[in-house]
Amino acid sequence: MSPRKEHCAPCWGCGQLIALPPESVPAGKTAEEIYFTCGYCWVLNAPQPQKEKIEGEEAVLCRPGERKASRRRWKHTLAMAFGRAMTLCIPGVVIFIGLDGTLVFFPILFPEFPNQIGLRHLLALALAGFFEFHVLWNFAAVALRAPGSPQRGVDFGTKQAGAAGRLASFSLCRKCTAPRPPGAHHCSVCNVCVYDMDHHCPFVHNCIGHGNRRSFILFLMYSTAGCSYAMAMFSYGLLQDSAARKMLLRSVKKTPSMGPVVDSVAPYLIPVIRLARSSRTAEMCVLLGVNAWALLFVGGMLASQIWRVSRNTTYLESLREGKGQPGKAAQLVTWRQALVNLRRTLGPPLSWLQPRRGPLPLDQGGWPEPASVEPARLDHAAVEEEQEEVVEVVDSVASDGLA
Repeated sequence: MSPRKEHCAPCWGCGQLIALPPESVPAGKTAEEIYFTCGYCWVLNAPQPQKEKIEGEEAVLCRPGERKASRRRWKHTLAMAFGRAMTLCIPGVVIFIGLDGTLVFFPILFPEFPNQIGLRHLLALALAGFFEFHVLWNFAAVALRAPGSPQRGVDFGTKQAGAAGRLASFSLCRKCTAPRPPGAHHCSVCNVCVYDMDHHCPFVHNCIGHGNRRSFILFLMYSTAGCSYAMAMFSYGLLQDSAARKMLLRSVKKTPSMGPVVDSVAPYLIPVIRLARSSRTAEMCVLLGVNAWALLFVGGMLASQIWRVSRNTTYLESLREGKGQPGKAAQLVTWRQALVNLRRTLGPPLSWLQPRRGPLPLDQGGWPEPASVEPARLDHAAVEEEQEEVVEVVDSVASDGLA
């Protein structure tokens, strides 16, 4: 018995019409609306977008597609403008916190600075400069390095192009019209497919993928460590301020009794209000608040990245896994395997101290390079014959109502 038409779909890799088992096609759907792997070239075929049929004068009156395209263009323009602004603002904020913290904080913590400079002053400045340098270096490494994209202009769609497993496990990007390996996704902002894409980060104006994910995680690590160091120093500076300490003790002694709950909170709220009257102390409180917000934001991103790297997956792949779509599945790993995955991505801890761009090489224990497509040696005469045969088969299926 010949297969039904709704159980057949063309394969983008080899160009053949593939007949699927009836039990593999859900009720109410066709073969073109599900994921399946071709048994000849072993490529992954994704559901094809369904085109709306518009006839007659309705094509002139229909405008939703144009409105959607206009909204996409506006979103793309805003995303590009925001990304460019962030690449200038974030380094400026990092430099501002470093300089302002040094100028405001050091006279409070070290009253003799800068008239007398000792070893503790040099150590505190060196540690602050160390964090500042690595944050800026890794930020530049993420923003300026391409994450890696599949090659365009690759031959596919014929038997010869899909022979010998040349495109095995690849899928087709409908926007780039190019084969891509597992884990690669299309970025609508950059308009390219990215190897092992995690997400598009608007704060670095770049995609996070195979080529710059290590630098991105190190940027988050040094930012978290720098914010923690700054918060510790600012808090210690507030406690070292003699005027602040006197106000704190005086406010605790003079606070009237307002109930057990209010009495427990008032000794901490009233000193803050009184401390704000001092411009120097108020500036310290502002810097402390900015660092606290940055620490929560960056620390949360770092925790999520460490979790996904330990499972050898990405943010986009976890979304696909949640929707039941095929892709690069996350690993259910033990803590030993998680440490191995982290080491293969970030390298040994001592290598984190070295300014470096790009992923860890394979000979140093890193991940292998993403799969690429070998150039195909096509016989153009044979390709034309294959295309004619496919056209004849499709015509016969359409005329007979069979696949």
